[in-house]
Amino acid sequence: MKFKFFLSFTLLFSTMVIAQQFKANTVENQLVKPVLNTVFSNYELVSLDVNSVQNALTSRSVHQNLDLQLGSKRLNLDLFEYDLLKSNYFLQLGTDQGVVKIPKDGRIKTYRITTNASQGHMGSLTISDQFFYGFIEDNGVKYFFEPAYGFVQNAPKDLLVVYKESDVLVNAAVKCGYDELKDNSHIADDALGNENRSHCIAFDVALANDFTVFQVRGNGTDAWCTGVLANVQTNYDNEFTHSIELNVSTIFVATSTGSDPWNGINNINAHLDTHVSWANGGGYGGAPYGLATAWTRKYTSGAVGLAWVGTVCGNLRYNVCSDFGTGGGNLRNLQAHEMGHNFNYGHDASGSPYIMAPSVNGSNQWSAPSITAISNFANSRGCASGCSTGGAAPVANFKANSTVICVPTNNKVQFTDLSSGGPTSWAWTFPGGTPSSSNQQNPLITYNTRGVYDVTLRVTNSFGSDVITFNQYIDVEIKAVSAFDYFVIDRDMTTTNNSMYGDTYLWKFGDGTTSTEFEPQHTYANDGIYNVDLEVTNRCGTVKKTIKVTVVTQNEANFSADVVRGCASLKVKYKNLSSTNSNTFIWEFPGGTPSTSTLKDPPVIIYPRKGVFDVKLTAKNARFTSVKVENGYITVDTIPIASFTHAPPVGTLIDFTNTSVDATSYSWDFGDSKSSTESNPSHSYAGPGEYTVILKAVNSCGTTSDTQKVEIAKALGSNFKVPNTLGCAPFTVQFENTSTNATSYEWTFPGGNPSTSTLLNPTVVYNTPGKFDVTLVAINGSDKESTTKTQFITVESLPIPSFTSNIVKTEVFFTNTSQFGNSYLWDFGDNTTSTEISPSHVYTVEGEFNVSLKITNSCGTQELLKQVVVYLIPKVDFSVNSFKVCAGDYVQFNDHSSKDVNDWLWQIEGGEPATSTIQYPRVLYKKSGIYTVKLTVKNSNGSSFIIKQNYITVVSPVLCPDRPNKKKKIISDPGFGLNDPAGIKNQVDQMEIFPNPNFGIFEIQMVDPIVGNTDLVVTDLIGNELFHEKTNGKYLDSKQLDLSNLPQGTYFLRVNSETNQLIKKFTITK
Repeated sequence: MKFKFFLSFTLLFSTMVIAQQFKANTVENQLVKPVLNTVFSNYELVSLDVNSVQNALTSRSVHQNLDLQLGSKRLNLDLFEYDLLKSNYFLQLGTDQGVVKIPKDGRIKTYRITTNASQGHMGSLTISDQFFYGFIEDNGVKYFFEPAYGFVQNAPKDLLVVYKESDVLVNAAVKCGYDELKDNSHIADDALGNENRSHCIAFDVALANDFTVFQVRGNGTDAWCTGVLANVQTNYDNEFTHSIELNVSTIFVATSTGSDPWNGINNINAHLDTHVSWANGGGYGGAPYGLATAWTRKYTSGAVGLAWVGTVCGNLRYNVCSDFGTGGGNLRNLQAHEMGHNFNYGHDASGSPYIMAPSVNGSNQWSAPSITAISNFANSRGCASGCSTGGAAPVANFKANSTVICVPTNNKVQFTDLSSGGPTSWAWTFPGGTPSSSNQQNPLITYNTRGVYDVTLRVTNSFGSDVITFNQYIDVEIKAVSAFDYFVIDRDMTTTNNSMYGDTYLWKFGDGTTSTEFEPQHTYANDGIYNVDLEVTNRCGTVKKTIKVTVVTQNEANFSADVVRGCASLKVKYKNLSSTNSNTFIWEFPGGTPSTSTLKDPPVIIYPRKGVFDVKLTAKNARFTSVKVENGYITVDTIPIASFTHAPPVGTLIDFTNTSVDATSYSWDFGDSKSSTESNPSHSYAGPGEYTVILKAVNSCGTTSDTQKVEIAKALGSNFKVPNTLGCAPFTVQFENTSTNATSYEWTFPGGNPSTSTLLNPTVVYNTPGKFDVTLVAINGSDKESTTKTQFITVESLPIPSFTSNIVKTEVFFTNTSQFGNSYLWDFGDNTTSTEISPSHVYTVEGEFNVSLKITNSCGTQELLKQVVVYLIPKVDFSVNSFKVCAGDYVQFNDHSSKDVNDWLWQIEGGEPATSTIQYPRVLYKKSGIYTVKLTVKNSNGSSFIIKQNYITVVSPVLCPDRPNKKKKIISDPGFGLNDPAGIKNQVDQMEIFPNPNFGIFEIQMVDPIVGNTDLVVTDLIGNELFHEKTNGKYLDSKQLDLSNLPQGTYFLRVNSETNQLIKKFTITK
């Protein structure tokens, strides 16, 4: 059999429309888990109110629709009730007082299961008081459900186990006993046969349960063995040549050891023999049966089933099955297998995937040989009868692959005829469908309009007809739309539900919590990235929208260290104390090794050198960054280095200079039994001689020492004087030596000329301003006496005036950048003055003013004159090198605006570029025409512009004269004083300089480009060469020069090529 199964989330029960919801919630039960864990690799425990479902099914018709959620599995099922129990069925209860017969009471109901999208019977359901048992298949995966008390006796009655067939742990120790016993008496002759059979044959089945079964199943024993047989029926209904219908005629249940025919029997072979003798002796109370199964729980390994072979309808028509503590699929397989032996088939090959393989493998598949053997044998049995539908009018029944239709994505419904009794014609009516009627057996109908519609089927055969109408069977709905927005502040999330067509809503916040509110608010316990689901459900089903929500709160960086001070190499272990919502870390350890780390807890950091070091930790999460810096956190000491120097003795006094490193205390031994703990002591010796001086340097890391010898010689004096220590450069100083007891001298004059001397009384000239030391070493043999007079000579120079200005409207702020000045006199060019260092001045009129700064010191006065331009708005004007050009020529624009301009915007009609912000643009005109030019300039106060209409005339190339490359006339510029070399032309009109005058930065424009080696030479008026550059064969059309280093003045620019010499005068202003 092949069938499918739907898993979803909506939970309800109905016949034709939604009526009532049934939900079995997942529960925890520690009582049953130890046992179930030995049976299943995975399962769910759910709690179901079976009585409510039972009552609902009892009150409805043969065809039922059931939406039931068992834990995480939603079963959307069509149920078709059939009666597995014969009409004259009776229950036999064995008691110590005898057997009590109970007639059929309708308590046990059996159903065939289909799903909305499946063909044929998809599963089986048996329901009774506190009993819910069966299976369903989805895409080849079987899902079983059964009461937990079948595994653990004291389990709650409403507790069900839900599991996949593949979750049942394989018990390799169990098998059928046929192979062990096939050579003995459990293979019998065929019973009497009957070759005349209809397309469906029925066999009565008797079932017996010993006391071991009753001990576990209790009052549900008869329902349980009925449920197993109902599952077995799915292996016999359409697999063979003729369908085999199984009908239970009686069930025997031993409720005590005294009433148990198998009490004391613990061997399966003897168990089967007892079954034969007990049953043939009237054990089944006179009920008719073609085969019988005796259930027990005694055999849990080895042979768990045994049957007579080929004995249906005969005296040996019996088998034994043991409930060995497994899932319902294996029990179905076991009983179907043993009944297969009764129907005259042995075993398939070991390890084969068939029902008749020797081991209990949970298979639903018959092998081809077993189908042939069982079909032939069943059709020949004399006790078989026709099925309940044989020789009568058909019974109409059908199903749809879906009864809730979602327009427009899934608006086609496949109807499947499920009628019994062999109909030969079909007449369908589909209100609201397209087509609205059909004579096909299994029509495909399209629904396009929302609504709830009936479906009617009339079936006919030679015995008559039947009609069935499923009222309000097809529900055409619009599929729900799941959509939402959210807003997160800290860890609080607010939702906005934008869904459509929903009936119910299920929010899953990604942290294990849910809500069914329309727009819930939710607070997360921790930062993180959560998948937030909104499941929107209506009759079409459930639609889910998932959005990743990032919850991030402000983190905090923090740390500590096991030690913060010690000796090199210092090892420090840091501990990260940052808040738990930090997930990225950057450590910085200046002076440490390693110096950085990205680990949460960094490795041990080694500080190899002395110092005081900061530590920085940056902690981040998805949104925030926190930084903690501990300045001077780590202090590393090292063993001290003892060292000292000493000055030459002054008489018997020596000044000692301690140059030790990293010491905290000192101990001096002067070699004459005297000592000191001062850092830089001075010591007077008793008289001349050689002394050994020892300095010990101490800190917490250890002690080192430095030993030196000092000598006290006979008295030697060094000194000098000058007439005057202050003068202006060049300053000549006559030194007078006043040393005593010296025979030679060594003078040092930093900044002087000469810088050294051995004369007794040298004369030194100082040309550079500054303050200079003078050192004299008086020498007498090996004895030396040195005298240094710090900043003894002061040399001043003429002051250097300098200033800058900043203009705001008519107020000018002057900044004095002069050097060496003592006093200042400003003349602002408007008959006003100031003696402030950096004054500001308000001009009462606009204009260009010559501002003078005079700066004075003891050496004299210097003056600087600069022009300051004050305009509320700048003056604007410009010119060009040519008003009329040929198409394809360049025009040089020259700015003549006021000097306070600091921003230019040229708008040049017809030119390339069309706009420019440089002061002196060079523009190409490609097309003939007459063009306008606009210049806008700005200073610090504002802006102004000038427009020159029809300023540039560009002539078409057709109208331009030819310009052959002919010799030019020699044009001499009077007063240049420059001689033309032979064969070289001197042409002043073939080169332009823009601007001219300029501030030292300007551009050269050639009327005719020069190709070849070219020299650019700049000279002053008397011919001194100040600048020289070679072009090395480059194409010279234009070039910018930066000569801002030259002082203000007039210069000549000479361009020498292989054929021409061009000369132009230009002026630099400052």
